[in-house]
Amino acid sequence: MKPCVAIRTNSDAGWSWSTARATQLRAVKAEARRAKVKITIIVDIVHVLEYIWDAARAIFGESSPEAESWVGDRLLALLSGQTGG
Repeated sequence: MKPCVAIRTNSDAGWSWSTARATQLRAVKAEARRAKVKITIIVDIVHVLEYIWDAARAIFGESSPEAESWVGDRLLALLSGQTGG
């Protein structure tokens, strides 16, 4: 059995989600492929959902049926494993 490493990122780290964390995730996946090990990415769904709602409010306004549908679609995609990463 090969060793397992857990990586936790703190939402208060002050990093940009779209750059540092995306880069970190790509690096972790690349290293797993190189080492030929299977990894499981664990997502803090509560914080991710907060980010999705922030984006929905920016796109659709504070409260709208379109925002609710948009968030629901993205959440379902995420829970179905369609992370885009």
